[in-house]
Amino acid sequence: MAAPTDAEIIATLKAGDGHDLVILLVPSHEKDNKPLPTGRQSQWADAALELFAELWGGGTALQALKGSYMSDETGEILWDNPVAVESYTDRDRIENSDYLTKLRKFILRMKKDTKQECVMLVINTYRWYL
Repeated sequence: MAAPTDAEIIATLKAGDGHDLVILLVPSHEKDNKPLPTGRQSQWADAALELFAELWGGGTALQALKGSYMSDETGEILWDNPVAVESYTDRDRIENSDYLTKLRKFILRMKKDTKQECVMLVINTYRWYL
């Protein structure tokens, strides 16, 4: 496959024919700032990568992040080193209700298992806390 020319890149950007970006953050700590049990974050990140491959065609996990979250429950700042699992995909896959249901159920299972106050999902420039 040949690399696109500058003109092809610009034409694609102007046409809005790009892919949509989906990002799910996999936490490293519970909502009480206790680290997750050893290996738990990796298990959820791997499961998210498998789900993203099934739903969106693939995914990439990025580590070495640091985050903070102001707890609604305690008013404390919670620190985390999340893994960001992301995928670029076509709009018809994003708008597939069955896929969104699978994703939401996955997030809610992860939220419960990792004892989170919420889990962040980002699609393009929109974000939700589940």
